[in-house]
Amino acid sequence: TGLTIGTDTRFEFARRFGDADGDGAVTARELLELVRSLGSRRGQPRYHWYFDRDADGDVDLLGDVLGLRRR
Repeated sequence: TGLTIGTDTRFEFARRFGDADGDGAVTARELLELVRSLGSRRGQPRYHWYFDRDADGDVDLLGDVLGLRRR
């Protein structure tokens, strides 16, 4: 009973920012959900982790939508 090693496997993962369901497209419904979550913070009902691109606990225009960092 040994360990069998198979062939190499390649896995690619890509997700567009704003693509809430991971289907590769950002729909009008998902954009609306993103807009509604702007200004929300972790723990609030409007907060969605998948819109918190910089993972700082909030969904904000500069950090998450425009990709800019505060200094």
